[in-house]
Amino acid sequence: MTNNKKGIPPTEVSRIPTQEYQIEKNLSIEIFNPEGIIEQARRAADALKKVVESKPKKVIINGEQFLEFEDWQTLGYFYGFTVETGGAKEIIREGKIVGYEAKSTVYRSGIKVGGAEASCLRTEKNWQDKPEFQLKSMSQTRAAAKGLRNVLAWVAVLAGYKPTPAEEMTGQETDNGKCQYCGTVGKYHKKGCPALAKEELDVDKIDKNISQQKEEK
Repeated sequence: MTNNKKGIPPTEVSRIPTQEYQIEKNLSIEIFNPEGIIEQARRAADALKKVVESKPKKVIINGEQFLEFEDWQTLGYFYGFTVETGGAKEIIREGKIVGYEAKSTVYRSGIKVGGAEASCLRTEKNWQDKPEFQLKSMSQTRAAAKGLRNVLAWVAVLAGYKPTPAEEMTGQETDNGKCQYCGTVGKYHKKGCPALAKEELDVDKIDKNISQQKEEK
């Protein structure tokens, strides 16, 4: 006599693998095929490039292109990865809220395969005066993008992009690759831009040389 509805002997019940266990097992015994994996990655990289290059606004910093969260999402879907983000938590220092942090979890076929955590702080130049909800949202976006980056950076690099999500870049050149001082995109700047290193272009010296040349004439 059995004690379960399906009529399976008690000793056999524990031997029946759960659906989650079976999925995990199937993922762990995938055939080792480096050549096939690389070929698949190249196809994914080519498809990603078509999507990214068609965007009207690209994130280009110091001449290098970075992927935004939605680009990482696109790449994730190619491989069956999805990402879940938890609520943003306050970061308190010396009794003041200085920013927010969030964690993300990456799944494949319902199984956790990765994750990340990230923050957004008011000490960052571009976030000093932004409203609270934007800092919360950015901490979640960064965590989600970073989580996907942790499992798919190698494919992004294969496509020719930098592995760091664009949302994590907080240098002088931000806002879709535009310099916050002169508005140019990439590593080139307008004359007099504070972002220029003095050794590259000393505006004062150039102006003095021009004045001297005029006086000599």
